Parts: sequence; structure tokens; C-alpha cells
Amino acid sequence: MNVIEKATERREHKRYRLKEDAIVATSARLGQIVDISMGGLSFRYIAKTSTMDETNNELDIFLSRDDFYLEKVPFEKVSDDVSVYDSPFSIIKMRRFSVKFGSLTSEQKHQLERFLRYHTAGEA
Repeated sequence: MNVIEKATERREHKRYRLKEDAIVATSARLGQIVDISMGGLSFRYIAKTSTMDETNNELDIFLSRDDFYLEKVPFEKVSDDVSVYDSPFSIIKMRRFSVKFGSLTSEQKHQLERFLRYHTAGEA
């Protein structure tokens, strides 16, 4: 069994790609969602030279189409890695930030389910 299979097996929820761009904001980062599930998400953001610490562990998800806005979603950081989107020819460095959702309210679960149903394109 290779490393990718082990990582996939650990996931409790299927990850999905988005049909359109969606934005996520934390207290220290603003970025574009790469993939999302009922259990968490990952997003890419422009890396700054200094390390950024979160002042709280909540995030917001925005989608301009359909006026979707999911706010104050509790999360726990899983990783903050240099992204595969880096290019040796670019001066802009991207990072990939992955989170696991904390305890969601019933309304947050409902909104997230709706988001996954109508705004995802398939498994990541």
C-alpha cells in the first residue's frame, strides 16, 4: 500500500472539487478553496515571508454566485504546506492550508450539505 492510499483511507469524508471559485477567510489568511468535504477543506493562499498565526479558529466561506455565505465555522489546522502550485518562474509563492472542521451547528451542517450538493463537481 502506497502513501497516497494510506492518506485516503484515513479520511472519514469524501473530498470534492468545486464547480466554481469559492473563497475562504480565516483571521490570518484569505484564499481559494481547493477541495472540501463535510469534515474539512483545503485552500491555497499567497504566502507571505512571515509565519501567520490564527487569532481564532473560525473561518468563513464565500461564494458570490447564489449569495452563499457560511460564517464562523470552527476548525482545527491539519497542515500548512508549500503548495504544488508553486512555479520556479513565479515570485509569488502559494501555500496549501488544510483544516478539519470542529463541531458544526445544525444550521452550519445544513448550509455545508447544500454547498456540497450544488457547488461541487465530483470527487477530488
